[in-house]
Amino acid sequence: MKQQTGDSRRLGNILIDEGWLTAESLALGLSIHLNLPFADLSQQTINPELTRIIPENVARRYQLIPVEISNGSLVVVMEDPTDISVINEISALTGMNITPSVGVGMDIKSAIDLHYKANKEIEREVAEFTGSATLTDADLDASAVLEDPVVRAVDMILQQGVRDRASDIHIVPDHDSVRVRYRVDGMLTDALTLPHGSHYQLLSRIKILAGMNIAERRRPQDGQFSDLIEGDETFFRVSTSDTTGGEMATIRILGRTESILNLPGLGMQAEVIEKFNQVIHSPFGMVLVAGPTGSGKTTTLYAALNQLDRKRYNILTIEDPVEYNFQGINQIQVNRAADITFASGLRGVMRLDPDKIMVGEIRDIETANAAVQAALTGHLVLSSIHANDAA
Repeated sequence: MKQQTGDSRRLGNILIDEGWLTAESLALGLSIHLNLPFADLSQQTINPELTRIIPENVARRYQLIPVEISNGSLVVVMEDPTDISVINEISALTGMNITPSVGVGMDIKSAIDLHYKANKEIEREVAEFTGSATLTDADLDASAVLEDPVVRAVDMILQQGVRDRASDIHIVPDHDSVRVRYRVDGMLTDALTLPHGSHYQLLSRIKILAGMNIAERRRPQDGQFSDLIEGDETFFRVSTSDTTGGEMATIRILGRTESILNLPGLGMQAEVIEKFNQVIHSPFGMVLVAGPTGSGKTTTLYAALNQLDRKRYNILTIEDPVEYNFQGINQIQVNRAADITFASGLRGVMRLDPDKIMVGEIRDIETANAAVQAALTGHLVLSSIHANDAA
């Protein structure tokens, strides 16, 4: 207190500068004292669309960042949530009730740098390749979408999706714009609104990455690719389909190599991992992973397969599609044109002397019967089943 006399710095900043407290311990203490939640921004998912309702200069001036809308209120992470005048100003600016939470100052600054910068950079790259004359369908070819601005814009969209821990990225054309949407924690939110003129180049670049036909825009297509995102190989699955507004693309973010291959990377607690390992190492029986779309069922099955001894066991999978390639595991792709379905594929696999079988999903009674029969005849069967929750 004595040192604060005649010093314009806040007491908390003096304590940090003198090394008596860390910034995190100060924020945690403030959170407890004020009975407000503490936000760890390294783990917090930030809705990118919210950066549009609080300008960057306001966020930097008051060291705050909006993260989500909860129960009709805007949740804002602040370094100093005791400043009622700032809360009132943000409420007046956004027209919403503000729910403050406490964050570490440097983490807030980093989050502002990351999220505000990302949107601006994408918009700048898109503006660069849409600033010239709009390309027609006849003009568009592979070379037009290998130009640097298009490549960088798509790369940034993918990077931001991975950073935000999105399960899916939607590229949705409207009559006068293109919306980029991220599905985070099951909720779909708008991240960017881009000029309609960017649509064909963005879609074509994505198709090239996924090994799809860029000239085919009427029929649905599927593809997949991997890319280095911040130094880690990340896998993506792409589906496209024509809509009344134009061709839409959905990109499923399948995950990063290190999280795919180990159970702790999926967020499982130690005691859960121990029990799960016991189950998947059983000599026979069935292991079912249940959950809604995008909840990580297939990723969990792959992590389970990776725990099995591939030299000792003959491991076969039936998948639609094959999302990750594993050495030492025999993977079969569902192909309805060749009459290879989950059920028929499973019956075929039984003639290949399997020890462990993974069926991507049990969707019908025929597949369920075949899977149960395999489990009852001395094989371990791993599969998934759709459910609104895991209860």
